[in-house]
Amino acid sequence: MKTIKEASKLSGASVRTLQYYDNINLLSPSDRTQSSYRLYSDEDITKLKQILFLKELGFSLREIRYIINHPTLDQSSIFHQQKELLRAKSQKTHHIIKVLERLENGATLDDCQEDINSISQESKLMKHHSRLLLLISLSLGVGAFGVYQYLQIHPSTDQTPATLPSPITDTIHTNPVISDSATNCLDVHAGPIDLASLPAESPKLDQIAFPDDLQSNPQIQALYSRPDLDTHEYSQLINYVISKSDGATRYAQISFSADHQPIREMYAPDGEPSTINGHNVLIGHYTGQVYNEQSKNLEPIEKYYIDFTTNNLIYSIETQGLSETEVLRLIKSLL
Repeated sequence: MKTIKEASKLSGASVRTLQYYDNINLLSPSDRTQSSYRLYSDEDITKLKQILFLKELGFSLREIRYIINHPTLDQSSIFHQQKELLRAKSQKTHHIIKVLERLENGATLDDCQEDINSISQESKLMKHHSRLLLLISLSLGVGAFGVYQYLQIHPSTDQTPATLPSPITDTIHTNPVISDSATNCLDVHAGPIDLASLPAESPKLDQIAFPDDLQSNPQIQALYSRPDLDTHEYSQLINYVISKSDGATRYAQISFSADHQPIREMYAPDGEPSTINGHNVLIGHYTGQVYNEQSKNLEPIEKYYIDFTTNNLIYSIETQGLSETEVLRLIKSLL
């Protein structure tokens, strides 16, 4: 049996990644020590390498879970579609390189407009392939090949969701949280940044469905840890944060990065996930009281803690004062 650090070294996956895979029931260790430390068997590590390989192929974690947990699935159709998607991406990259060479040699964007239009069309085709693959992997009722045949007979013209059958049904579970979670702010530094500094996969501000009273001027920050107690320097990027508050009782804070600890560790490690827009989402719900300095009274508060993974980013969301409807609308805007 291997410890989590040994499994990390053998596979190349980070310890945090292994913890996250365990938390979302993608890869759970075969055993644990008396102190509850994870222990991985050779079979676990083999499965982990398969997961990492499928991730390299461009599958989402949800798709990977479905593929691994359904060995009788007609996987050949799924892998065929993924191969075609990767082939299309390769052709698009080759096309872009050719355009860049023309621009490098003095051509203008106007000179390359025909190529630009062609590249745009290639992007639309890749989106179609991606949606087709998702529908195949989610088709529990009619079967993977049945959805594939349907889309061949009824091709989409504008690629809008309304033109395609959707087997996805939202299932909402809110897990009770018995204590309000908090971060040790002494070990974290929040530095304001501009939109241009965010990763390319970051959510766009105009897509985030903040409630109407929280729409204007959200704060955009990068959070850094302070690893060196001697120098007190903040050097390690933890995650990025987009937050908005009414200054009193309501706020929404959206944290995201490619590799950070999901906040489910703080409130619902064994919670039941929801399914929203085809994604696994863990939702924690806290109700309690907080002391108000101005009124000198205890006042009720309601918080939601949410985390999920999409677009290769791990999201952790915290809200206060938002209703469940507002929270679900916010989540859906990010998926």
